[in-house]
Amino acid sequence: MADSSADNAFRADAENPSVGSPAVDEVGTSKPKRKPSAAWDTFDKISVQDPTKPAGYFKTVAKCRFCGKELTANSCSGTSHLIRHAAECTRKIVGSKFQSQLSRSSTGQLSNYSFNQVVTRRETVKYIIKTEQPFSRVEDPDFEEWIQKAFGPQFQPISHNTVKRDIEKLYAEEKTDLFVTLSNIPGRICLTSNLWTSNQPLRYISLTAHFIDANWILQKRIICFSDLDAPHTGQAMATSIINQLQSWDIYEKNFTITLDNASSNDVLARFLERCLPSCTTSKLLHVRCCHILNLIVQDGLEVIKLFIERIKQSFIYIFSSTSRYQEFRQACKTAGLRSRKIPTDVRHRWNSTYLMIEAALPYKNVISTYLLQKNYDDEISLED
Repeated sequence: MADSSADNAFRADAENPSVGSPAVDEVGTSKPKRKPSAAWDTFDKISVQDPTKPAGYFKTVAKCRFCGKELTANSCSGTSHLIRHAAECTRKIVGSKFQSQLSRSSTGQLSNYSFNQVVTRRETVKYIIKTEQPFSRVEDPDFEEWIQKAFGPQFQPISHNTVKRDIEKLYAEEKTDLFVTLSNIPGRICLTSNLWTSNQPLRYISLTAHFIDANWILQKRIICFSDLDAPHTGQAMATSIINQLQSWDIYEKNFTITLDNASSNDVLARFLERCLPSCTTSKLLHVRCCHILNLIVQDGLEVIKLFIERIKQSFIYIFSSTSRYQEFRQACKTAGLRSRKIPTDVRHRWNSTYLMIEAALPYKNVISTYLLQKNYDDEISLED
């Protein structure tokens, strides 16, 4: 009996497809679905406990994203009331695009604030540059969500191509400003040049300008960071530097240049002396790099090199093992000291040896006792 009823219902639907089936047009295709109401750009559907019913019964409400107010979201209620609230709430909280709003600073002072898409976009680009983020960072969904909540829904997201164009535009603006600044320097410019090798490996040359501006404020600007083709001779480096000075239109300025102690830089200094009209003697042109201070200190430490190496190796022994480091931390705790990992020195930093010994002095008794218990071959004595 039930099967017969189902068959009759199936035949009725087949003979009259407009009953109980999607509406069709003259060519037999389904009509497109209606677009969601604009109210759902401002509201979110959430489930809340129904206060008129026992626990466990929930109802669906629409929650405003701006003020958090909850309104009816039944299908029979429509969305007109949601649209009216959205228009009123948006004007009140967000304001128009150029309307000033009250803002409170970190010190508690009130000030006027008006949203500016251009400023916000520029600050976003600066964030990408300073933190060395990829251009596609702005297209990440989590980043877009953070931006929308931080700046408000009036902020228009940007693409990675827009970020690229804005960075190029910002670079051109900064270069123009620096060009004007360098042209108006009243005194001498001190140039610091150095070579840097990347992991490709490719060789790059950098050129930093130090100068005092018209307000007697010491300034520092990187005016060159470009690749340097082989061979990396003194003449090749000098040619690169001269080309940069000519491109910045500061070729005829008075210069002092700081170079490191490589022999190729002596050739560079003599070549620049012949080519730069403002330079008189190589003694005024070539100022030795402060790296020479490290060489002086390292020579002075030769008399106690054995003791320093013994201290350094004992630290490597303690901190290279997780179990030994844990035992050392417990020994520090027993002695009433805060446990810490003592840094070891590096040879190219002249003050790192001092910092290593200074950090180790409060732990000298703990270190000596611990190494004695471990029967360490080359233990540190209090004399060390």
